Amino acid sequence: MGKLFKIFFIFISVCLVVLSVFYYGYLQSQKEQTIKKYFDFNSELMARSLENERLNALAISILLSKSDTIKNCYVTQNHEICMNAAKEFIGIIGHIPKYKDVNIHMHNADVISLARSWDDTKFGDNLSGFRYMLNDIKNNMQPLSGIEVGRCGMFIRGISPIFFENKFMGSLEVMLNFSALDDVAKNQGLNIFILLDKSFDSDCIQDIDKNLLKNHYILNQNISNVNLLPNLRRFNYENLKFSRLGDDYFYSKPLIDISNNKIGYIVLHYNDNVISTSRLERILN
Repeated sequence: MGKLFKIFFIFISVCLVVLSVFYYGYLQSQKEQTIKKYFDFNSELMARSLENERLNALAISILLSKSDTIKNCYVTQNHEICMNAAKEFIGIIGHIPKYKDVNIHMHNADVISLARSWDDTKFGDNLSGFRYMLNDIKNNMQPLSGIEVGRCGMFIRGISPIFFENKFMGSLEVMLNFSALDDVAKNQGLNIFILLDKSFDSDCIQDIDKNLLKNHYILNQNISNVNLLPNLRRFNYENLKFSRLGDDYFYSKPLIDISNNKIGYIVLHYNDNVISTSRLERILN
């Protein structure tokens, strides 16, 4: 009888262990599904934020294109006059906190740079060979906005044609970075990495460490959590949408430009120490 009881006890213990393992696996699977849904939810928030920024860049460029100060730049084609005009409006727009990092780029009718507001030394270069949006403005003479990589990096761009006495004089470009996405991620308890393909390297992409990742630059290094780099390097973000690495969860979304080319990635990071999964469920519900 004692032997039978011992066998029964062992059997029950094994069953409990097996059930515990399956139950833990079930809970872990549910947890990962909740985290993935939260990533999907925030991906939609960021898509809407990008669309708002696109429209804002377009609106600002249209307003500036009507300015007599701006038009004087295009009439004179003088770099110094253009730089002064660009800096004047950068100062005005910069009073809006979310646009403190806005840039303005002016180009003449032949798609040659007249002035870059952020660099007094870079002008006079021909952009027609690689700037789809500028060529589109020249050909169609209609405002245009979207994400595009230029000589100096990836930006959300709003571009408007400039006319003087009904003659096309060139185009004015308002460039916004991706800080709006940084704000969304921070408010949602996530880390974010804005990645640009290294094939777009140029002398104009500065102030970043270009060796942190093998195939991409991290454009928002100033706010990214560099402590996550070891796991970010392990995350196969080019081929996987979602992955768990220890206590870290990563989510990847391709960045597509106005010409429908994949030019980089947005990578989101979540850790349970920041937001509990029970809170995520309440947010999602």
